[in-house]
Amino acid sequence: MVMTPPSLPSNFYSECRGTCSECVYLVQTRPYTIIPGDDLKLGVNFAVHDFSGTDPFICGAIRRTNGMQSFMAVRYALDRVKNGRAPVTLNNVEVGAILMDHCNSPARAYGLPSALYSGTLGRMGDNLDLNTIRAWLTDNTLVTEQMKDFFSDLTLPVISPMATTNKFLDGEEYPLFVRTVQGDSTIASALAMLVKSLGLQYVSIVYSANSFGRGGTDAFSEISVQEGLCVIKYIEMNNDVDAIVRELTSLPTHVVITYLGMEDMDQFLAARGRNSNSTSLVIISPEPYPLILNKHRTHARNVLSMRMRSNNLDGYREFVRGSTAMLGDHPALREYYMDMFKCNLPGEYK
Repeated sequence: MVMTPPSLPSNFYSECRGTCSECVYLVQTRPYTIIPGDDLKLGVNFAVHDFSGTDPFICGAIRRTNGMQSFMAVRYALDRVKNGRAPVTLNNVEVGAILMDHCNSPARAYGLPSALYSGTLGRMGDNLDLNTIRAWLTDNTLVTEQMKDFFSDLTLPVISPMATTNKFLDGEEYPLFVRTVQGDSTIASALAMLVKSLGLQYVSIVYSANSFGRGGTDAFSEISVQEGLCVIKYIEMNNDVDAIVRELTSLPTHVVITYLGMEDMDQFLAARGRNSNSTSLVIISPEPYPLILNKHRTHARNVLSMRMRSNNLDGYREFVRGSTAMLGDHPALREYYMDMFKCNLPGEYK
């Protein structure tokens, strides 16, 4: 039997008498920064902070790498365009940006742009014209996946400097996706060439339980077959990291390819330091993670990592050095400055 719900009167409306906790987390403080530009804006959803690990909408510590630097890169690019020093011109079109911090939280990565387009963030008093947002910038695979619906529903292009997974090459699912970084297949090929140049034929792989880890592992597996390399063990990262290190030391090969996120690499090297038999492990990572390696020092011996070859941007260092002039109106930059130099700015005491 099919039950037909009763029709509602035309004057019916719903009312939520409670407080929307997610909305409070998002807008209790201004969750974005605006770079003025009336004609065209870029929506930017980057991770300036890390995930707190507790509440999905609360941010943790400021990121030392791939955080504030990404925001500054956007500011630098727009500054170059506005001052006529970029290789492209916009014929007097005023371009700006809305900078958001998703803190490496999937809920926040989706929640912030949702609140923007639903009008929740419009209550901050900035009178945001959403029609001027003509493209989005995302930093990594996580946020690009979370914002997929926005790209398709709003028919807006998305540009990413860090999202490497091959799934974004699917033209049907991501028809307007462009990245400025090498993808998983190219990175896997470089890893395979490095392994072969060392005269090695057998490796194991430890990978994070996310799109970065699984996507990178799949790409390397495909390339390894073509290059004649043998992967004798695949291990997905879990809570028992010490058991993973013990298993790796018991394998016939002590060469380990790691497709690990920053937090997982941190835990992996810490567990390696607790195992006296793990010094023979040779760890090869596609990501450099300089701060993590410096943190663990002796436990990071025999770790080989890759870094993309890049050219110095003309004037970028000078631009960053002059960024202290922005400290007054950019809370995240103030936080980054104090964390880097271990000092308190006026009015900030921690």
